[in-house]
Amino acid sequence: MTKKEYERLRRKNIRTNHPEPEQDGYFAFFKLRCLICLVFFLFLVAVDRRIDLKEKNKVVKMVEYVGEETIPVQSIFSSYRKE
Repeated sequence: MTKKEYERLRRKNIRTNHPEPEQDGYFAFFKLRCLICLVFFLFLVAVDRRIDLKEKNKVVKMVEYVGEETIPVQSIFSSYRKE
């Protein structure tokens, strides 16, 4: 939710006479998003340590594609084919 969307919802609640929270609700949403991203990052780190993704040849190829400006679709499909 963007700050603009939050402000629109807040103005709608003011018109319907709902009490406005004393704290900034946008900051609460921001903290929640940060917490979700942190948990997701820690999950990825745990999975990486468990199955050692760096040693997989297909993963190394995909990471190399991330640095390129254009990625040919054929090269991605060829990496998924069984060798």
